[in-house]
Amino acid sequence: MTAFCFLWLPLFYLFWRSVIIKNIPWSLNCIVWPVVSGFLIFFIIFFAAPFIRQAEGFGIKRFLSAFFDYAPFPPLLALLFYAVLSFVLNKKPEGGCGNFLLLASIPAQFLYAVEWAAKNHPLYLVLPPFLWTLFCLSANLFSYIFKSKSFKAIAGLVFCSIVMQFLCAAAWWAFFCQKNLYALTIVSINAIVGLLGVFAGGGGVVPVPSFLGKGAWFKKRA
Repeated sequence: MTAFCFLWLPLFYLFWRSVIIKNIPWSLNCIVWPVVSGFLIFFIIFFAAPFIRQAEGFGIKRFLSAFFDYAPFPPLLALLFYAVLSFVLNKKPEGGCGNFLLLASIPAQFLYAVEWAAKNHPLYLVLPPFLWTLFCLSANLFSYIFKSKSFKAIAGLVFCSIVMQFLCAAAWWAFFCQKNLYALTIVSINAIVGLLGVFAGGGGVVPVPSFLGKGAWFKKRA
């Protein structure tokens, strides 16, 4: 399980890059921006960690602790970097949002994995990397749906991603509190949204379901 904790996200990124978006060629734009963003997030998390204390108990403090310590907080930061590059600086990275988030989350994931491995429990070794992956796939779906540069599209992307962040934190918190039925329900919702994110990021390899349209929600009219 320790090996899974450290290697799951990098291996899933290689799968994503080699199978799901294999039609998109490798380029500096596809790699440099995610890597630079990933190391910036690594240093942000490293220096901010002493100020985010792990709460005890089972209530709202533990839930907020899960939001930063076990739910995909670094991928959420990576999404903000992606939004700034794409919508503000007009330097949209190639490979899509899913590729960017998966690659940018790897440095911080190694930092977190050191702490998770010390717990030596599936709740820490297996669930957080899995939730991080589902968040990246979900954000890929939202970026496909809200792909224009209008304010409504950007707000929709950020809002849906924050909702997914809370759902991931709720899933971990429910498992921690041994509310397994609630936890499995929340994880199933995350998994369904993440699966749709795989379709949205297929790059022509995986067909996009018709009900997702052409990613034209909130599209600007000419």
